[in-house]
Amino acid sequence: MSSFWKDNYFGNRYSNDTWGSNAANEEEEVVSGVPVNQETQLPDLNKTPTPPVDEPNYPAHQVCPDYGYGYESPYVQQSGYGVENAPVDEPYYPSQQSYPGYGVYGDEGGYGSYSGYGGDGGYGGEGGYSGYGGYGGYDRYGGDGGYSGYGGEGGYSVYDRSRDEVGYGGYEEHGGYGYESRNTSLYEPSTPGNPFQVNERFMSLTDLKNWVQETGKDNGYVIVTRRSKNIGGTTGMVWLVCDRSGEHRSKATVRKAGSKKIGCPFSLLAIRDVMNDTWELKVDCANHNHEPTTSLLGHAFVRRFTKAEYKLLEQLTAQNMEPRIIFQTLRKQFPDSLHVQKDVQNAVQKIRATIMDGKNPIQALESLLHDRRFIYDTRQDPKTDVVTEIFFVHPYSITMWRAFPHVMLIDATYKTNLYNMPFVQVVGMTSTGKSFCIAHAVICKERRGNYVWVLERIKSILHECMMPRVIVTDRELALINACSKVFPNAKRLLCHFHIQQNIARKCKSGFDKEDWGKFMSYWRTLCESSSEAMYKYNLEKMYNRLVVANRESVYDYVYENWLKDYKDMFVYAWTDKCRNFGQRTTNRVESQHANLKRYITRGSSLERIARCIIDIVETQYDEIQKSFTESIEKTMNHHRHRMLDNLRGKVSHEALDLLEKELLRKMDVLRKLIASCGCHMWLSKGLPCACRLENYTRTGRIIQLDEIDVFWRKLDLLPCKLVDEEVDIVAELNNVRQHLEAQSPVQQKSMLSKIKAVFTPKSSTKKPPIVQQNTRGRPTSKKVQERLDEAARLDQAARYSSCGEDSNVITASPKHRYDLPRHSSYVPSEGSRGTGSFVKSEKPKMQPNSSTSSKKKETRDDKVFPLIKGDEHLLCIKRFKNQIPSEFRSYISRIQDVTPDGHCGYRSVAVGLGFTEHAWPNIRRDLLLEIDHNKPRWKHVFETYNEGDFKRIRKSIEWHSVKGCDQSHWMEMSQVGLLIAQRYNIVLHVLSIEWSSTIFPLTDAPLDPRPQAITLIHVHGGHFIHAKLEGDYPMPLVNPMWSAHRSIAAKRWEEMYTPRLEHYYELMHPKSDRDKDREPSLNVIED
Repeated sequence: MSSFWKDNYFGNRYSNDTWGSNAANEEEEVVSGVPVNQETQLPDLNKTPTPPVDEPNYPAHQVCPDYGYGYESPYVQQSGYGVENAPVDEPYYPSQQSYPGYGVYGDEGGYGSYSGYGGDGGYGGEGGYSGYGGYGGYDRYGGDGGYSGYGGEGGYSVYDRSRDEVGYGGYEEHGGYGYESRNTSLYEPSTPGNPFQVNERFMSLTDLKNWVQETGKDNGYVIVTRRSKNIGGTTGMVWLVCDRSGEHRSKATVRKAGSKKIGCPFSLLAIRDVMNDTWELKVDCANHNHEPTTSLLGHAFVRRFTKAEYKLLEQLTAQNMEPRIIFQTLRKQFPDSLHVQKDVQNAVQKIRATIMDGKNPIQALESLLHDRRFIYDTRQDPKTDVVTEIFFVHPYSITMWRAFPHVMLIDATYKTNLYNMPFVQVVGMTSTGKSFCIAHAVICKERRGNYVWVLERIKSILHECMMPRVIVTDRELALINACSKVFPNAKRLLCHFHIQQNIARKCKSGFDKEDWGKFMSYWRTLCESSSEAMYKYNLEKMYNRLVVANRESVYDYVYENWLKDYKDMFVYAWTDKCRNFGQRTTNRVESQHANLKRYITRGSSLERIARCIIDIVETQYDEIQKSFTESIEKTMNHHRHRMLDNLRGKVSHEALDLLEKELLRKMDVLRKLIASCGCHMWLSKGLPCACRLENYTRTGRIIQLDEIDVFWRKLDLLPCKLVDEEVDIVAELNNVRQHLEAQSPVQQKSMLSKIKAVFTPKSSTKKPPIVQQNTRGRPTSKKVQERLDEAARLDQAARYSSCGEDSNVITASPKHRYDLPRHSSYVPSEGSRGTGSFVKSEKPKMQPNSSTSSKKKETRDDKVFPLIKGDEHLLCIKRFKNQIPSEFRSYISRIQDVTPDGHCGYRSVAVGLGFTEHAWPNIRRDLLLEIDHNKPRWKHVFETYNEGDFKRIRKSIEWHSVKGCDQSHWMEMSQVGLLIAQRYNIVLHVLSIEWSSTIFPLTDAPLDPRPQAITLIHVHGGHFIHAKLEGDYPMPLVNPMWSAHRSIAAKRWEEMYTPRLEHYYELMHPKSDRDKDREPSLNVIED
């Protein structure tokens, strides 16, 4: 090979003077790892060399005229072979001189003229690069790359600009194919110049990449690293491409996958100058085959987190912050970063997966509890080893609970974990008024046995300490019974807040705002009755007020459900006979629920919940310690009363505040009214009441410390021990050893594995809980009754299907076969599913009320509604019986009332179409589509009688809120009825005592021989309910608006139902003898 190619291969291999006009458009840089002689004179890269005589000449492209193609050229001669082991005098990579024996570069193939074939690249020497294949002319193949020597790389084939057919790459390393080019139509940038064409050098590869990526972003492109190559043990070459380069090969089998890759040819080459330790940027291809992006947020590479951002992510995730909060914090901390909330969610999920370290959920939870020295216990199904209950207590909670075991508040919450299991929190109170978490538990069902299991473990923590004096819960019968079993001496109270909420939910709809406020004032006065005599007086007063207002049903509800059986658990006359320290609600537990739900979501794992609880309990511990120090060392100005001199610094500020209020308020009231104080402060809180304080003032005494309950005097976290507690570890282990030795070898192994699992949670074989279904909190009484009715219906159906209607089969009643579930995740156990399996009710025994036991149970009248089965519609029949026309009652098989919030008409239509009533927004949306798509037709129909009705009807249908609406947005018949029938191609019946009508589709003919029919009943002058008619029921007369505007095709509806329309007319207008020959029109309603 001549010295021309040795000296000028890198500098001018794409010279337009030598190889034609198209050569410079597809410049591509390839650098070999060939050792370079440092003494070789560096060539002038800006000089265009002239080939010597002995080199083959590469003709330039023939210029094509504007009106036709150029002529076809002959094949271009191939270049010569590279010389093996020839010395290399190229200036690049001089540090590789220590690698002798590398071949030189093969010559490049010549460029074909239009319609001519490109020449093949020359063969490289051993280890050298083969030449590039020449560019083919139009409609021809590009030349193939030459063969490389051993260890070298094959030459790149060059694609034909006019077709998808390309030349093959040269063979690489003993015949392996090189890279094959892809032909795509190039997008020429509209901006002049190439922003990546720079002559400066970069001090590091990082600087080069940052500059390239920022330049790409400025121009609407994302540049990424395609690959790199090591030369001499370090990175010597890096290829940078557009993120839309290459082809996507999906391996997805389940998820729907996609890609932005479209084979973009843009390519840059970063080359390291070893002598100067700098980096140079070469442009292989400056063009893209796509438009610049309009937003960089659509490219995942741009949204990658930097090290600083990811570190902040880890810190915030460790603090149990929600991803959305982390995302907002990240945006404020790094305002120039490009991220979306999903990126943060994915990163948080990845961080949490790293924390899990391959452990299953139970192993991760137990590992955390074991490492943080929790006391915890689990209960699992013996058959499946699936965990059903989990109980755990923080070490700080143990300390605080043993120091303040006086008050215990219990409540369960929902939607806290991915298993949909109820989450029980037990909360206590300190002398300084601070709340603290006692224990936490996850249970599968809210049953007496589940609560007993939890409470027994709480009780075990109080070994040798005093037991709780008062327990506050809501009216959870299973929990109340469990508390009475585990803590029989504790006073059990009901939460005032939950009682008030239940009364409001049942009774508030019958009051206006002013009357409701008066009723609640009477109710609070009744609950605060200081004695039984006052209670009776206030009860009679409230009863008289309700009777005068014709609201006896409200009194019946509050008396039957609350006062009759539970008054001693929330009325002051009974609750203040014990020390409750002012705790009459479970608001402290509700506050802890809300605090926990700030950090977790419905799908949180148990391990994450435990981490949140760790943070919460440790914060509580510090706050309590602070409050103790302030009560001892800090003196408040309003506590500087002479009577409190002996108490400051010895009792809590909370107790001093209560005494100060009692001194200022109660004593003034007693002196003015000359009344008794009732001693509530002394009886319920263990502090001197107003009458005692008045006696101290009269005699000149001050309050003594021993007159304050021990609860208020405790300002530390030392246990309230009854006796000293010591554990003899050696003796206990000896007992365990003797017990193990008495077992069989198989039992010994099983028991030892369980003991080892306590100390090594990672080896636990317990399985995570089963995800509960349809858990939406505690079910209402109505929901429980519906389940019982459904159980009775299924039992009856099973009996008829298996034994016949006349078969004498004895089964247990539904109320005994299915115990009343207190949570919607309840699944009957195997023992409770069989016939005759009775489950004892957990409700405390109540004395029967003579006023109600003598009443006969109200049942429906089968003669009036013979098709309605069961008593589930009894309430609807009672309320709406007189509102349903008598001629249809015998055909009604179902009645369903809907929420009376202004959307009742649309709710009833949704029920009739087979949806739930909550689909009413879809009905409104469908009707808006119908009225907008056929605006001329409906404008003509609605404005026939009154101008402006079209806008008014449309406005009444349009409603974009989930709240109740006012009367202007109620359903208007018959205009909206015409829209409903037309939109859904159904028959619509509207029944009422005043009027009834049938509405058919306005323009379409019947498509089904048995079309669907929907029946709405208008009751009480402003409410719609849904009813289902069965059989050949009489049809009300056709609506006059339909008759006036129907199409010819729609008349078939009336013809199809003529007999039933006539039947209704005969029922409404019996024929007299003189009218027998007269046949009235079906479309005329006589007065």
